[in-house]
Amino acid sequence: MLSYPQKRLGPQAAIVSPRSRTGRAYTELAQAVASNLGDGNHVVLVAGASAGRSGSVVAANLAATLARTRSEVILVCADLRDSVTPQLLGVGDGRGSRRS
Repeated sequence: MLSYPQKRLGPQAAIVSPRSRTGRAYTELAQAVASNLGDGNHVVLVAGASAGRSGSVVAANLAATLARTRSEVILVCADLRDSVTPQLLGVGDGRGSRRS
């Protein structure tokens, strides 16, 4: 379980740089996830355990980190109220928004 303090998620919430301290932590998390899954296609569910944006921030950063090392990553955001995922990834917030 990963804990992301809500008070740290102000307007500065972003996809972190892979070379930052937080970026290196996401790299470790992504490596742990990938090594436990093994080869093949898999689905990873990231769910926030409390109200707020933390689940979206973690999911977006994990997806970005995995995309740097894996051939295909698809991020589906199902939280329609508190999600900051569209803003983090720079896509529209309408139905079916995507980034190539």
